[in-house]
Amino acid sequence: MTFPRRIVIRAEGGPVKGMGHIFRCMALAEMLRENYEICFISNYMNPELEEMLILVAHEIKQAKDFQDPETEFFFLQNLLRPGSILVLDGYCFDTPLQQLIKQKGYPLVCIDDIHAFPFSADVVLNHSGGFSVSDYKLESYTKLYTGLHYCLLREPFREAAKVKKTIQLNNNCLVCFGGADPENDTLKTLQKLASSNSEIQWHLVTGNAYQHHDSLLPLKENNKIQFYNNLNAVELCSLMQKCSMAITPPSTTAYEYLSVKGLLFLKTIATNQERMFTYLTGSRLALPLELFGSITNPLSKIDIEALNLIFDGKQQERLAEIFNQL
Repeated sequence: MTFPRRIVIRAEGGPVKGMGHIFRCMALAEMLRENYEICFISNYMNPELEEMLILVAHEIKQAKDFQDPETEFFFLQNLLRPGSILVLDGYCFDTPLQQLIKQKGYPLVCIDDIHAFPFSADVVLNHSGGFSVSDYKLESYTKLYTGLHYCLLREPFREAAKVKKTIQLNNNCLVCFGGADPENDTLKTLQKLASSNSEIQWHLVTGNAYQHHDSLLPLKENNKIQFYNNLNAVELCSLMQKCSMAITPPSTTAYEYLSVKGLLFLKTIATNQERMFTYLTGSRLALPLELFGSITNPLSKIDIEALNLIFDGKQQERLAEIFNQL
């Protein structure tokens, strides 16, 4: 099959850096792959991740951790063709690299959530809430798209989001701190909450870059905790739909859970998540973890109407329009 254009997606991640950039780029690749040839590049790779990438990309490459923008650009240029669109997602892809890319005339999309440096891209996509153009230093030609309406969700979560729901609480609570959880907040959270909330059935999910499995062994004596590792999107979405409550960071995992419409408690585990924590809690889409088990009617603190309005399952159409205009 031939495609009119090629999209090269370069994502940064791993056990220390976390897997958020990679997973949200996988969602983007899935949404665009029917109309574009997708080449997916990541510095981190393992067999489980490669198995997932094969389903969403036509070509997969592993990059090194390049130390300067010139070397990174030389690597990328060998994978770009005339008219190719390049997508960058990682805090290391700063202004000098973007300028090198634009000097060669390639359309450039940067996925961002911290606005830490000026952007020279054609498009900056920030799928977090609470940001605006005043937060960014942009070129005159740069278009900024921001907000949860552009959320990078995988297909099962987009389909789940299309269903308007009310929340019916049960005793099932999901705990998931992403694909890596470098500081092992999974263990810290369960140690703190499991003993004091004996009626809860905990569903603990770890990802393919999680490196603390041995630390969880003592928890396996607790029959109120079920363990899951490296779930695919369908499996994770199904589990989330079973759990009327969840504990996650304010990250892509949180957006996935909010798309199935549940009661979400947030714990910040990285500085780049602080603003999203403020937005989600301030907009009454989620609650701080400190409130777990301490309020009698937590659903009264959630704006379920806003949850259904924001997570409407139409993200694919909006993102496809952005790329079609490039």
